[in-house]
Amino acid sequence: EADPLDPRSAWVVDALRAGEPITLFTDEIRGPIRADDLARQLWDLVALPRAERAGPWHLVGPEPLSRHELGVLLAAAHGVDPAGITAAQSRDLPDPRPRDLTLTDARAAAALPTRPRPVGTLWG
Repeated sequence: EADPLDPRSAWVVDALRAGEPITLFTDEIRGPIRADDLARQLWDLVALPRAERAGPWHLVGPEPLSRHELGVLLAAAHGVDPAGITAAQSRDLPDPRPRDLTLTDARAAAALPTRPRPVGTLWG
């Protein structure tokens, strides 16, 4: 049995299954990470000596993806036609929104044995 989807992912899949069109932005970039890889990295992190694990850590996926790209991956993975996804750009909205929310994983890459996999492998 498949793991349940998070609320945002479920919204995408459920809307497409119901034939409801959705709009996802091509210019809002994220660094999504598989939950199982995040859990492994957290265990790796807490196993480090206290002094080595102090401070901020960015545990992110290996590839930057737009909300639109992630929506298309979700649709394909769940056997739903992605044709109901309209590509748009958040820069066209009246209120500015952050577009690039990617973070560097250099510290995690250097110190943790677990390397996150692309989120597309979650369903592939």
